[in-house]
Amino acid sequence: MALATTAPGEVDALAGIVGCTPRVIARWGGVILDAIARGRNAPPAAPAASRPRGPSLSNAARRRIDALRRWRTEAAPRLGLDPGVLLPNRLIRVIAEAEPRDLAALARVDGVRRWRVEVLGNELVQAIVG
Repeated sequence: MALATTAPGEVDALAGIVGCTPRVIARWGGVILDAIARGRNAPPAAPAASRPRGPSLSNAARRRIDALRRWRTEAAPRLGLDPGVLLPNRLIRVIAEAEPRDLAALARVDGVRRWRVEVLGNELVQAIVG
């Protein structure tokens, strides 16, 4: 940060910056000054684009997500698993969007492993169906 805010133009000016020891200056001083000069001469950066979001969720899918999260919160300590291991957020959304009504449909959801269907399937489907 100190290099960016002070933007020294001379090797001697590096000595006053925290972390720029004589050894660092001897080895990297020229490289540091070149980088500062490139930054000074670079065009202004464009504003960061917002991250593209996936399609918005229906209210029903949001309710299923909430139901799956409530189930996970209750089931994790009972099963002795970390909630993120039991049912990661990425799977919660995928399952909620797929809305499986039985174990066969749950098994077809992309990313749901067989052990989750076998061990947790009935509870997951019940959490979704209500």
